[in-house]
Amino acid sequence: MSAGGIGLSLVMAYFNEYFKGKYNGASLAFMFCGLILTNASLAAWVPLVLLAKPWLSPGLTNCTDASLTPIRSPLDIQGLELLFKNIGNNPTTPPQEVHFNTQYHSDWNNSNLNVTLPLTALQFSHGQSNPTYLITDSQGFRFVLRRKPSSNSKLFSKKAHSIEREFHILSAIADINAANKAESGNGDVPVAEVYLLCEDESYIGCVFYLMQFIQGRIFLDPGLTGISDKMAYYKEAIRVTSNIHSISSSTLSRKLPVSYFQTNSTNPNLNFFQRQVHSLSKIHDSQCQSNNIPEIPHFKQLSTYLQACCTNSSNSQLIHGDLKLDNLIY
Repeated sequence: MSAGGIGLSLVMAYFNEYFKGKYNGASLAFMFCGLILTNASLAAWVPLVLLAKPWLSPGLTNCTDASLTPIRSPLDIQGLELLFKNIGNNPTTPPQEVHFNTQYHSDWNNSNLNVTLPLTALQFSHGQSNPTYLITDSQGFRFVLRRKPSSNSKLFSKKAHSIEREFHILSAIADINAANKAESGNGDVPVAEVYLLCEDESYIGCVFYLMQFIQGRIFLDPGLTGISDKMAYYKEAIRVTSNIHSISSSTLSRKLPVSYFQTNSTNPNLNFFQRQVHSLSKIHDSQCQSNNIPEIPHFKQLSTYLQACCTNSSNSQLIHGDLKLDNLIY
């Protein structure tokens, strides 16, 4: 965790008014990034996948497969296969604590997305606060599994690994996209389809969810060395980011289950930004004390300054909490 994470969350809150409507280009997609709804009951990190059109340097190396490695964080493939067997035995009634994306469950029952055992797995090398894997079935169908690093009882910070919220926010955004497309012919924030959320830790030892695999390119070099159309990439990132902020927070809120997004703030007198600084400061201090990690230089001065200068706004807005080039797929 770095102090930079605090600044990103704060800075992104101001992007909406400045960039909204400035650019019209191809669409692209965020992969495993943070989204935050600036409201006490709805603050959450979620991964996004935003799909890019191929005219953006189509000859460049595909980075998605190159970012795959053998398993580093253990994954119980047999447990995952058992889940699919249980679903297959009774497809109309999901196992307890398994939540389906409604559209996916319908498709599953119609045999359009059947998973064929056995399964194999590789792990993504990038973005591993929550270990993420590419799963391939025996027929070559590929999907992504994203899990918590351990069981809930062993997590250092449960809020930092709230993938349940990721699943429900992604599902809600997809619903909003579908409604917008029906009305205007365009979806606002193209995200990977989420398939199911499993909160039964008996299958693989922790909570996980499954989502669509998106084939694309990830650029680890923010300078885009050797690429001539850098401006097109960054303009596209800005355009889609502005679309994130354009999502109606009230519409999004109505689609989210209250049990996952209710207000539990221990600091009711602090606004959203102050709570973020407060929470990240506590994590920083705890890590330094328990893991013998040196303090981030000037962290206390930065956190004190941000607490004093945080904007106090009653408006709720969806923002991106970790916007950087290597969190995008083109």
